Amino acid sequence: MHEAQAIALHIEKIATARPLTHDLFVLTLQTLQCNLKAVVIDQLVDDVFHSQLHIEQGNQAWSIDARTSDAIALAVRFDAPIQIRAALFEEMAMLDPAHATQIRGSLWEYSLAELDLMLHDLLQKEDYERAAKVRDIIAQKKLREQH
Repeated sequence: MHEAQAIALHIEKIATARPLTHDLFVLTLQTLQCNLKAVVIDQLVDDVFHSQLHIEQGNQAWSIDARTSDAIALAVRFDAPIQIRAALFEEMAMLDPAHATQIRGSLWEYSLAELDLMLHDLLQKEDYERAAKVRDIIAQKKLREQH
């Protein structure tokens, strides 16, 4: 959720009183005269995408392992391309749809216990958009139970 919020704040050009973690990282790289050249999503391990930050400083280059959500938050700040390895893209296109967390019908049809398990699964997979929807339904269901 934090990474999604950091991405949204930057895209919407909403200023914060103090630098967020991603902004601090950008300032650090800029101070060191480094540039984020690209983000490459290169692996899927246990349903979680892994990425590399491709950073350059002068004639030196580094590839740094990063969570994909953090990498995307940095890419939008540097206006750097986000790439996916061709083999991984092809692998994802061939996956059985049952591989992904499936949501049947309305989220309101699920019990709170089922929603909690779904939320945990989505967060493990770094599927923050769907996790936010599930989190909101959980909060609304709990509020209804109180009244």
